[in-house]
Amino acid sequence: MMKTALVLFALTCLVQFAAQAQDAGTPAVKTTVVVQAKISQWQPSGIVLLEGQTAKITVPKIKTAEGELVEQGWGIIDPANRGNCAYFGCANTAGESFVLPGAAEGALLVRNSISKEIKTFTGTQREITVQGPGEIEFIANDEFPGKEYYKFVWGGKLKVRVKVSNGGGYSDNSGQANVDIERTTQDADTPKMP
Repeated sequence: MMKTALVLFALTCLVQFAAQAQDAGTPAVKTTVVVQAKISQWQPSGIVLLEGQTAKITVPKIKTAEGELVEQGWGIIDPANRGNCAYFGCANTAGESFVLPGAAEGALLVRNSISKEIKTFTGTQREITVQGPGEIEFIANDEFPGKEYYKFVWGGKLKVRVKVSNGGGYSDNSGQANVDIERTTQDADTPKMP
């Protein structure tokens, strides 16, 4: 059953890659993908960039019932505040047990599936550019499951090894973020449609 699912997933990716390669010369099209806050693995977008292509990634504001445009909150739990973070993260800086230590806890992370270079939204960086080749992937900056981190602290005259953990990881998250992806450039060798 698992093999069948993996084969179907691989075939789907190949078909999408072939279709995108065939359409590489067409004008840029904005695609919206949904990123789940609770999923603890990199989530594929289905958007594959070819060599020389780039994509602009943004998170649009949403309209409230009163018609006001506000930033998307997406259900990442801030352990210090117990509130929901916006897609650019909470006020806390992520520790070593997080996907991207040093970035904001709860921030939406973006990477290219081949280069694995991780980029993050911040309070001032609201647009990210990703370069091909590779598929665009997303994850929340939360405690990465399956990893244990320790630090040493002084307990009187002894140095003690203590396990570091800030909260429930992905298990206490909920919600989603709607993310816009727009191809912005293409390979110079790719023929353009007239």
